[in-house]
Amino acid sequence: MNIRLTIPGRLPSLNEMLRMHWAKRKRIQEDMAWHLATSGHQHPTNGLRCHAMITVYQKTRRFDEDNLHGACKSVIDALRSTGYIYRDSPEWLDLDIRQELDHKNPRVEIEIKEMT
Repeated sequence: MNIRLTIPGRLPSLNEMLRMHWAKRKRIQEDMAWHLATSGHQHPTNGLRCHAMITVYQKTRRFDEDNLHGACKSVIDALRSTGYIYRDSPEWLDLDIRQELDHKNPRVEIEIKEMT
């Protein structure tokens, strides 16, 4: 199993998320889950250990490490709620998070592989 997903748009940093109203944070989470749910990919079955590579493409500047990992929490929660990953604990998910600059196309790219 090898799944590639893309969530278009800019990902808010952890600092931005913490300053947002709870309803706006919830909308962001729901939008991410909607993009994942409508991607057309088959979801892995429950109970599979997975490796996920999340690459965040920023428009102008990179996040520092804690903001990057905090910003990806909503992505990981959306992956879990839509069934792409079973659990987000280290027992079930091996996670790598990276970031790049793309001035014209900010997005989040996710690659999920089953670990054997």
